[in-house]
Amino acid sequence: MIEWLSTEQAGAFTQLATTAVGPILRRVSTPSVITTKDAAQLYFAAGIHFAGMPAGLAILRQTNEPVTANISIISLVVAEPCRGLGLATELMRWLQDQGRSMGWHGLSVSYPLEHSCTEAMRKLTPAHTGWEHQLGLRLFHFDRDGADQLAQRLRPAVQHVSRSGRFALIPWEAFPEQRRQSLSSDLSAPAWASPELVAENDPMQLIDPSISTILLDRNQPAGWLIAHQVGATLFRVSQWWVIDPMQGSGIALSLLHQALCGFLTSNKNYKTGTFGMDPNNTLAIQLCQRKISRYILGSNQQCRAQIAFKNP
Repeated sequence: MIEWLSTEQAGAFTQLATTAVGPILRRVSTPSVITTKDAAQLYFAAGIHFAGMPAGLAILRQTNEPVTANISIISLVVAEPCRGLGLATELMRWLQDQGRSMGWHGLSVSYPLEHSCTEAMRKLTPAHTGWEHQLGLRLFHFDRDGADQLAQRLRPAVQHVSRSGRFALIPWEAFPEQRRQSLSSDLSAPAWASPELVAENDPMQLIDPSISTILLDRNQPAGWLIAHQVGATLFRVSQWWVIDPMQGSGIALSLLHQALCGFLTSNKNYKTGTFGMDPNNTLAIQLCQRKISRYILGSNQQCRAQIAFKNP
């Protein structure tokens, strides 16, 4: 049996949730006809029972991203004793049926390539049923030692930039909220970098205001880096972008240097960090390969799968 879980019911499925998404189970709501109000803060959970035990769990988030699929699967897990029984396929099919009946625009899921789960996720999102696949973010991962070495490597370049007196870095929350919400349109930022997508009260990912930073060029916004705490010990750079004339110049590294220093000195017990690059942002990826790759633990390419629902 598959059903949407209330917060009380979700407690029985805690063992199927990672430490990063576990807190979400205390905040899930039951989905209905979707609206866009507070979209990025809505989470749902669906559970499947087998032989009377919690056997599978899907956690979903309603997003306000400007894409076809407005519901994202952020976790899909089947209990180890129940794997190989087709429960994940059944759960995925049920989610699609539910989405169509409730007027969702579509469903999306991201998963790593060249990973033990890759083949299984491909089978759960077959192209012949309407799923479309494209490259997602390239994720880079680092630990405290790598962050410290990279911060030292970047320091001379950052000091050179700061001596010009042209640029300044200010905390995200020190910039007026109304101007923060219009940054994307004011600077013609790409959709993936829009600060409007940042959910500042999202229970899964808490924005770190002490590290999130805006870059000013002659006192005018020219870029930003937004960081989140994910789970207890993971630091994530969620958005990192500068205006086109500055891309490839190294100016963006001052934002990363500031974030790395914050990661190392924070009192939030960060142990590891990650940041992602849009696959179309070739300049940024090349910059990472030249300046950063030797200091990271590793990287992996994500795949984004999505299916659109044709609702009346």
